[in-house]
Amino acid sequence: MKYIFTLLCICTALWACNEPAKKTEAPKTAAKAAPVNSDNGHHLTGLYMGDFGGSPIYITINYAKDRNVAGYNTHKGLRRNLSGELEKDGNGWLLKLREPGDHPFDGVFTIRFNENFSEGKSNWQPLQADSLREKDFVLKRYEANKNGEGLQGYYTTEHADILLDSDGSCVLQYYPEVSTGVYAEQLLVVRGTWSSKKDTVQVSWQFNEQFGKRESTFIYYHTDGEDDYSEDRLEGEGFKFTIPL
Repeated sequence: MKYIFTLLCICTALWACNEPAKKTEAPKTAAKAAPVNSDNGHHLTGLYMGDFGGSPIYITINYAKDRNVAGYNTHKGLRRNLSGELEKDGNGWLLKLREPGDHPFDGVFTIRFNENFSEGKSNWQPLQADSLREKDFVLKRYEANKNGEGLQGYYTTEHADILLDSDGSCVLQYYPEVSTGVYAEQLLVVRGTWSSKKDTVQVSWQFNEQFGKRESTFIYYHTDGEDDYSEDRLEGEGFKFTIPL
């Protein structure tokens, strides 16, 4: 009996050794989409300009790493932060940017850039579709040497100043003249966006009840004098601004 038990144990051991080993499968994990090449993302950064319903809009991209993109846009003096994602789209790029959503004019930009980010077909969808309409426009990289590089800057005059900033925004500050030679004590600040063509500066203002205008035109003048003296002036809306020395 003891002999039979020992024989059974030996047979069982031999059978176990000959059984093929079962493969252990690694746990399955969800596949992650490959990130956009960061070098290409870096080329995205910069300033872009488009015609947004008849007035200029500027989009500044100051952060682009992997898929993540962030920046801000300026339109008629209203500045809104942007964040979104970039992904490859055929031979070009698809960028979706969302405004925060806490302003009635906020929306979502969908931009289809060409390969080198010089131009993109763009669409803006309002978050509150009942009060605003979507807009289609073309966004182009802003080239300062072709878009008034010499015009941007800070200009001033008595009781007023104006800033044409490099991101396309514009700020006018002045004390309104209540009667001849008499000025109000309260400083009025009006914000907008500007664009230029040759020596003409066109400004689209954010609505301001006291200022009362939505569009303004300023003319830039440059005068060379003696002893290396020169003067840069910006005139319009009754103001004669100069660049302070």
